[in-house]
Amino acid sequence: MGLSNYTVEDFVLDPEFRKWVLHPNNKSNVRWDRYLEENPDYRENILLARKIVLHLEERHKQAGGLSESDKIDIWKNIKIGVGRKNSAQQDVLVVPISSEAILSKTAEKSQKWLSFWRYAAVLLFALALGLSWVFFGERKEEETVVTSNWQVYETPLGVKSTITLSDGSVVTLNSGSQIRFKESFTGQEREIFLEGEAFFVVARDTLKPFIVHAGGLSTQVLGTSFNIKAFKDEMTEISLVAGLVEVKEQQGDHREKISPGEGILSAPDGGNWKRRKIDVEYVTAWMHKTIVFDNTPFETAMRTLEKWYGVQIKLVNFKDKELKVTGKYQDETLKNILDGLGYGVRIDYRIKGKEVTIIFE
Repeated sequence: MGLSNYTVEDFVLDPEFRKWVLHPNNKSNVRWDRYLEENPDYRENILLARKIVLHLEERHKQAGGLSESDKIDIWKNIKIGVGRKNSAQQDVLVVPISSEAILSKTAEKSQKWLSFWRYAAVLLFALALGLSWVFFGERKEEETVVTSNWQVYETPLGVKSTITLSDGSVVTLNSGSQIRFKESFTGQEREIFLEGEAFFVVARDTLKPFIVHAGGLSTQVLGTSFNIKAFKDEMTEISLVAGLVEVKEQQGDHREKISPGEGILSAPDGGNWKRRKIDVEYVTAWMHKTIVFDNTPFETAMRTLEKWYGVQIKLVNFKDKELKVTGKYQDETLKNILDGLGYGVRIDYRIKGKEVTIIFE
């Protein structure tokens, strides 16, 4: 990302960082998540920089800009200098594809606590940086450097991301999912290895087939759009929206071509195939921030919520393994969903940070 040796002030003055904090999108979430994974020591600087950016934005909203007295205070504080570290953690339950979700993901890696004088310094530093922001202006974005011939994109729990590949194909990754592929698709085929769930819109290239390996199956296309769900220890689901695909076993000879509106359901290792009709709206609901349970086993529904909100759910006194739930929730908080489930099932629940306990009465 080219941001080595960045200070808190550097992050605050970086236009792409401010854009991510104030107006996050899928692309910026993936970019900054990767940076945090590669540079965990910078997390405290980023936390403080984020707090400062949000503080300055709030001041502008409330006061319409900096007053003359603010500017005088700013210059005084620049001369005095303040501490630049802040280890306050962000405890987020519902992750609406935001910068906060990326920072929450790495919260457990930091064990330092914020002292009183540093907390006071945050506000002083915010004022000091306000004027320097105005004077120094925008900085040019730096390009990401690829250090190997493999590219890996991974979305943390609670985050969904869209990636445009070098051939023009577009991949939307669900939370807790990963794709990897050779840079620039070197070779005779465009091969993708998927763990989790993704929706593909493939750019047509008759000379270079597009192949996705996931859940013990390989799906080959020339140009089409389809969804693959292949989380570990769960059934593999391939759903075709448009075009034509051929699905085959990675460790066998079984293969089938499917048409739009059709899908393949198989065991996690690619065995026990079942061809079936699919509901495209149901299959792609996750791309529109919508959770759909359709006679879904309760434990399966809870695993979905864990991935969606980045939490861990513990079931207490759960005995009915045949219990199933139905419901549709668009852009809802976890609390609202659990309240909704409570209308049909006698449960109580507690949410403490990222730990959720559901108690059956």
